[in-house]
Formats: sequence, structure tokens, C-alpha cells
Amino acid sequence: LPATDRARLLDEADRALAAGRLSSPSDGRGARELYTAVLALEPDHAPARDGLRAVAQAALARAVERIASDDNEGAREALALARSLALPMAELAPVEASLRLREAEESELGKLLERAERARREERLDDGPDSAVAIYLRAREVAPDSALVQVGLRGALSDLLQRALWALQADDAAAAERIVQRVQEVDPGHLDLPGLRARLAEWRQAADSRVEARFDEGELARYRGDLVEAAAIYRQVLASRPAHGGARAGLDAIAAIHARLANEAAAKGEFGMA
Repeated sequence: LPATDRARLLDEADRALAAGRLSSPSDGRGARELYTAVLALEPDHAPARDGLRAVAQAALARAVERIASDDNEGAREALALARSLALPMAELAPVEASLRLREAEESELGKLLERAERARREERLDDGPDSAVAIYLRAREVAPDSALVQVGLRGALSDLLQRALWALQADDAAAAERIVQRVQEVDPGHLDLPGLRARLAEWRQAADSRVEARFDEGELARYRGDLVEAAAIYRQVLASRPAHGGARAGLDAIAAIHARLANEAAAKGEFGMA
């Protein structure tokens, strides 16, 4: 070809490289194909050789970008292009190693996600190392930025918080509190946490009201002289509120009454009653 045509091919190749169109075997309009066309006409054409080296470097840079964006297929294609242009192994090797590591992580991540989803379907949410939350946490260590892991983990935690709600409905606040604390440890920003905390606070307030109402019943029974009933009520109050000072004082008062009655009976010689 005349020199002007070679210059046109070289110009097209440079523009293709600048546009990121590194290779296009289907129509021959990629930078690699155009630089190769120039070299086919003039094997010692230095600018075309420099152009192919630039294509190889651009392909390597693209592979690095694809790995960073989790596009392993695109990274493999870019590396294959760089390798086909005889880029030195010293430059290729680190990127290839990074891709192999990412592929291994993806393989492990896929297995972990499958196990976690199975555990969640079987309602094994947080009861040991083979439960859904534990497996998702291991998956998060493998892929901290994985959206699939985050979505799965938050779903499992939502299931856990639903159990906390059921526990509250069954008046098992201790179980609900344990679940809320666990979710707080794993995902402090979980969207369902504020609602559960509010429900737990409401339950505590209502429970406190019920306990105080029951304590008042014990006080009335004691003042009526129904000491056995009063003692039973005070014990119920202390079972749910061990630090309840009023119920403890009520039991002490009943014990003091019995001690006084025992002394009086003994003074009268009624030792059986005493």
C-alpha cells in the first residue's frame, strides 16, 4: 500500500486504542487488528510495534479493572489479549495470580452461600457453626463487599428478629432480649432493630405494670390477714422481679408475724402451734 494508506491505518489504530476498542476480530477495526495490518505490510514499522505494546498494556490494565469490579470473565478475556501480544510474564503473573485468587474466593463464596440458604430454609438460624448466621459471617470474611452476602445475612437476622417478636408475644422477654443483643452484635444498623427495641420497651413497661398490680394484690391480702395468699403472691412477684424491694419486705413482714405468733403460742405452752 502507499505510505498514505499505511498512515491511515495507523491513525485508525491509534484512535481505536484511545477509544478503548482494543480488539475486534469480527470486523478488524480493533486496535490490535489495525496495528497488525500495518505490520503485515511493513514488519519493521516501529510505531505499529509500539502500538501493539500499548494495546497489551491497556489489556492488562483492563484486566485489573475487571477483577476489581468482580467481572472475572472480562478479566480473563483481557488477560488472554495481553498474553497473545507477548506481554512479559513478569507483568502478567501478578494479575493472573490475583484473578485465580478471586475465582477461588468466588467458588468458596458460592458454596458458603448455598449452605447458608439451606440452613435458613431449614430454620437453623443461629444455633451453632452450621447455622445460617454463622455461615453468612464466614462468607462476609471471604467477600466483605458482596451484596449477596449482605442481603442474605440481613434476611437471616430479620428471621431471628421475628422469633424475638414471637417470644415477646409468649411473654418470654429474656429470649427476645438475647436475640436483639445478638442482632445488635452482628448488624448494629439492621433496619428492624429499632422497631423490636420499641416493642421490647413497651413489653417491659406493661410487664412492670402487671407486676406492680400483682404486688398490690399481695399487700391487700397481707392487710386482710391472708398471710399464706400474700406470701404466695410476693413469691410470684420476686420470681419475675428478684430485686423487687416491696415484695421482699412483704415476705419479711409475714415472717416477722409468724415469729411473733410462734413466741406467743410458746409462751402459752401451745408448742404444737408454736
